[in-house]
Amino acid sequence: MRIQSSRFNLYLWVLLVAFVCAGCSSTSLKRRMTALDLHLELGRGDAGRGKNVPVYRSKPVMISISPEPFLSEGSVSKAKVIEAVGGFEIQIEFERRGSWILEQYTSGNRGRRIVIRADFPDPAAPKKRIERWIAAPMITGRIGTGVLTFTP
Repeated sequence: MRIQSSRFNLYLWVLLVAFVCAGCSSTSLKRRMTALDLHLELGRGDAGRGKNVPVYRSKPVMISISPEPFLSEGSVSKAKVIEAVGGFEIQIEFERRGSWILEQYTSGNRGRRIVIRADFPDPAAPKKRIERWIAAPMITGRIGTGVLTFTP
């Protein structure tokens, strides 16, 4: 059996061009994606090294947080909106590494809050982005399932 190298190179070239074109078209989708960061509330002794952020829109509550997030949208495997009594909740499921980090932070910081920041495109002006601190659920225990559910 003989393989013609020119035909093989042509198929490889077409396949390579298809992947490059598909990669180029996906860049416009990245601008529409929502960014998500999880920050940890600082304790009373650590308040000087953090930053204060307003959580909620109608009556903002100022919370001192660590400036660096411990989890971001890169660790999310699935997110969905679920119905709850009196409204809705957001459920975020993390991949394996994200689950381990979430478990580590929730087991060692009971009584503190996870402050969640969302960054999403403005519907009126798609080139602009809106940043909001949408929730601050209290850590009541270890989350070993890798699923965080909160009400914004």
